[in-house]
Amino acid sequence: LAAHVCLAAWLGGPRLLATIPFAVTGVLLVFLGISLVTNWLIDRRRYLSLLENGVLLAILLVTVVSGWVAALMAGLVLALLLFVIDYSRISAVRSVMSGRTRRSHVDRSPAHSRLLERYGDSILVICLQGHLFFGTAHVLRRTIMERLEVPSTSRPHWILLDMRLTSGLDASAVYTFQRLAQICESAGIELVFSGLSPETRQLLLRSGSLQGEHEGQDWFCDLDHGLEHCENELLSLHPMQESLEPLDLMEADDLSGEAERHALARLLERFEPVSFPAGSTIIRQDAPPSDLILLLSGRVVVERRTTSKDPPLRLRTMDPGTCVGEIGFYLGTPTSASVFCEEDVKALRLSHRALAELEQEDPQAALVLHRLVARKLAQRLISTNQLATALAG
Repeated sequence: LAAHVCLAAWLGGPRLLATIPFAVTGVLLVFLGISLVTNWLIDRRRYLSLLENGVLLAILLVTVVSGWVAALMAGLVLALLLFVIDYSRISAVRSVMSGRTRRSHVDRSPAHSRLLERYGDSILVICLQGHLFFGTAHVLRRTIMERLEVPSTSRPHWILLDMRLTSGLDASAVYTFQRLAQICESAGIELVFSGLSPETRQLLLRSGSLQGEHEGQDWFCDLDHGLEHCENELLSLHPMQESLEPLDLMEADDLSGEAERHALARLLERFEPVSFPAGSTIIRQDAPPSDLILLLSGRVVVERRTTSKDPPLRLRTMDPGTCVGEIGFYLGTPTSASVFCEEDVKALRLSHRALAELEQEDPQAALVLHRLVARKLAQRLISTNQLATALAG
């Protein structure tokens, strides 16, 4: 019926509408107005926030005083202000962690790991999220300034801002980063960025917040490489002479008693010395179970491809004193990732056959091996649990 009435009004034109009494159209308009007021100001009052109810009342008052055109403009302005207020309540800071909790995917030697555990608080990692504008950028500045107002001995030396989850930034956020860069420079703190989009990187370069156009100076493609840079800088401030002796790399001092140390020495005699040139592949993804390899010098990178067409994803980087291939070695499953040499590598290799002979001929030495590997896996698990707890909190 309503459709037919509208069609008749459209076909009949103004002459048909003129035949309708003014009282009918007036009552219809009053009915529609009362319905809108009742629906939005009374029926839905319990579902709306205090600010939203205030906006509706303001629109009603402007309509009565100045007409619906002014009310439409006022409603748009108030709705935008309400959006800014609500969005500002969402913190731009997703998480704040220290370098002690958030570590890079680099398996370092025991000595370097202890240094990072001791001085890791000098690295401050802040992960950002959302669109950064004047309503949220002040939260980031306040978070950093709180860390800088503590005594100088407790201040971070590196601040790493990860922007992988940000969607953009406006001029006020750019100015905030510019001021932060100046504050950090005057305080002797290195400000590092990671996960920047090309557009954000260009904005920060033009504002002077970034100094280098190429990756590796003060910005990095992802958080892992940024963390590795900060850790390398930290370790360079605490140089130490590391022993490349297998007994030292295997942390023989942590073994209890001379009997276990002698067992470790007998264990290392079962390993075969091997070397790999830079760029060579030690383990290929989806290959049969590999041997257990103990790195003595050099560095290897562990990468995985989801499909043959996808670019490789860096899982870990391993320094001397770490083991490679222990998961497949113990589980007997095909390798889950590829391992290639970033530098010339010298290592020790233990085959499955050598392990079986060791378990038969020298059970105590085999037990030492299992304990050392289990300890390294437990340390990784503890680090993962600490990170999960920090992210959950």
